Amino acid sequence: MIGYSDSVGVATVTEDFFRQVVADRYVISGNGKHGIPHPDTLNWLSNAQKDKPYHAYLTNRHLQDGPRDLTKGLSDFLAEEKANQPKHIYHFRKDNELSMTIV
Repeated sequence: MIGYSDSVGVATVTEDFFRQVVADRYVISGNGKHGIPHPDTLNWLSNAQKDKPYHAYLTNRHLQDGPRDLTKGLSDFLAEEKANQPKHIYHFRKDNELSMTIV
């Protein structure tokens, strides 16, 4: 599990963490509140696992931090991933479901 600071939404890990802790599946939980998942975290994971296959399971496709809609930033990241890192596959919990299956 990766810890975050609830007050500022900054990951307590760095890109080096994702170079050392390698998996074929990652679960990323956050709804945008406090900026989580933080864009740096997603980029660090992608950069650390460049050209290596993995599946990332995110709990929310829509990210909202109070009045700020962070969904566009996630959409931009996913578009860049699709173009540059096709081995990185992202899955999302369906809006009407309370859980998701990791396979």
